[in-house]
Amino acid sequence: MAREIKHTICFRCKPRCRLELEVEDNQIVNVSTSPIKKCPRKWAPDLERFYHPDRLNYPLKRVGEKGENKWQQITWDEALDEIAAKLQTLKDQYGAETLGVTAGTSRTYEELNSRFLNLFGSPNQCGQAQICHGNSAVVATTLFGWWPYWMHIEKLQNTRCVMLIGRNPPHSHQTIWEGIEEGMKKGAKLIVIDPRRSESAEAADLWLQLRPGTDCALLLGMINIIIEEDLYDKAFVTNWCHGFDALAQRAKEYPLDKVAEITWVPADQIQAAAARDIGGLGRPGRLRAQSRHHQQEITGIQLWRVGAVQQILQRRQVSCRQFRR
Repeated sequence: MAREIKHTICFRCKPRCRLELEVEDNQIVNVSTSPIKKCPRKWAPDLERFYHPDRLNYPLKRVGEKGENKWQQITWDEALDEIAAKLQTLKDQYGAETLGVTAGTSRTYEELNSRFLNLFGSPNQCGQAQICHGNSAVVATTLFGWWPYWMHIEKLQNTRCVMLIGRNPPHSHQTIWEGIEEGMKKGAKLIVIDPRRSESAEAADLWLQLRPGTDCALLLGMINIIIEEDLYDKAFVTNWCHGFDALAQRAKEYPLDKVAEITWVPADQIQAAAARDIGGLGRPGRLRAQSRHHQQEITGIQLWRVGAVQQILQRRQVSCRQFRR
């Protein structure tokens, strides 16, 4: 049978790259490389995931003691019947809430877990949200009305300014750093907000070395500058935003000198980050990327809120789904 080309999408990380599969006799014989040069998939043997002789393709039931590694192959019907019976026994004995389910990041189809738990009667579903994406998802849905999703490389390549908050993609997510580097080659400015002198800070046009835990004050100070110097998109704010007057009043509580004292960042650097010479470069304007460690801070929700509001004022693309350092 002649080889044919099938088109697919890689789900190993968030860019969701389009790939080509060479298929012969209904088996994959080759997988194309990602268009992203720094894709980590090149270190993984793709074909082994499908055709390794030790890959588990059918249910196995333990027939010995734990640790003895003794198993018996059974049918799918037998496995499902036995699992269902055990779940029903647990539910009858302890109640539905005895069951809990955990999930990963959009790779294990959490919506099916949710539906299953709805039918079973348990609310106990947990996952990566508390260390990953929970705060940003709540904030984005509340402020924008939609679920935040991944920042595509193309957006990074075509923006004029990228601001990283506690984020070091050369170390933590090379595919994103590739997009930032391409954007910088086209003249994009890079602002890094981080207590550490990271690889990103080394490459930045402007590095704000703030005192840890003062991110919210810094961003409110920048919002105050954006409003006072009329750097925001007035037409967009007028037509689409609510609560601007209250925001402006709140931001006045964070004048430049006060913010510099709180954050330990020099006033001229804060001014430069917020003003047109670095941050307000017109459309396509600024992409903001925060680290996932912010999800675990006591001020995590507020930090995501104030950062998102800053983006709205300038009508910029907002990125709310980010990796840890």
